[in-house]
Amino acid sequence: MVPNAATIAVMVNPQAPGAESQLLEGQAAARTIARQIVFVKASSEHDLDTIFPTLTTLGADALLVAADPFFNTRRDKIVDLAARHAVPAIMSFASSLLPAA
Repeated sequence: MVPNAATIAVMVNPQAPGAESQLLEGQAAARTIARQIVFVKASSEHDLDTIFPTLTTLGADALLVAADPFFNTRRDKIVDLAARHAVPAIMSFASSLLPAA
């Protein structure tokens, strides 16, 4: 997605049944690809609104949105926020690929 990304943010829903395994798999992937992975958590509309300014503060070069029904039903909002904050983002469906602004 962003080959030179040094810091990749992963958005997870902490209330999702698979959240813990997503966090563990993400940490293992970070070690494998020698990149810094930061996790941001969202389980409400308010969380989504506050995460994107936080990504800038964290220096995130890209965002991976974990597979989750909450995120799937808010796809348009997530894509809009990513575009407004110029954060390349990808969700679990290929049609959600958002190019860098």
